[in-house]
Amino acid sequence: MATFRITVRKHQKRRDGKFPISIRLTHKSKIAYMPTGYYAQQSDLTRTFELKNPIYCKSLNGQIEEYEKIVLGLGRNADRYDVHGLAEYLQKSTSVGDSGIDFVNAGLNKALNKGLKIIGKEVGIENLQFYAARHSWAGIARNECGIPKSEVHEYLNHVDPDLKITDLYLQKDWLPLAEANRKVIDKVLNA
Repeated sequence: MATFRITVRKHQKRRDGKFPISIRLTHKSKIAYMPTGYYAQQSDLTRTFELKNPIYCKSLNGQIEEYEKIVLGLGRNADRYDVHGLAEYLQKSTSVGDSGIDFVNAGLNKALNKGLKIIGKEVGIENLQFYAARHSWAGIARNECGIPKSEVHEYLNHVDPDLKITDLYLQKDWLPLAEANRKVIDKVLNA
């Protein structure tokens, strides 16, 4: 019988200090970890790395209940799957909506990318992704709306103190330099 458990693994700490939350599936004495799209901060965890955030726990326990119902519905057919095959089956079986996009459990970026690919096909743009939209937003915010780079940095949820990652998102705005050069040239020629 398949069993499930919410799991946070200490060794998977990301650069931003967050930990991915997985659902551990045990089936036929083997283990697979299914991503949830949720990330825990240290304050969401106990000292033994158990999840204590009640919002995440409620949502993920609901997901586990859904997985358990699916496995019960499979009956003995569940034994036809190895642990990774069962994990894949469960994840595909829990997509919601006509689009097949599960915004809660798939993770926001992954779900948005899936939706953007559908939209991209309809408008004739291949491989449309959220990453490109973030770049476009950052460039428009900084260069056309005059939002300070430090605020763009914050809104993109970048963590590096030197704003180097944000610099990668922004196109250099040459307009202030061109205006300064025009003023200097006018001053020199009209002097």
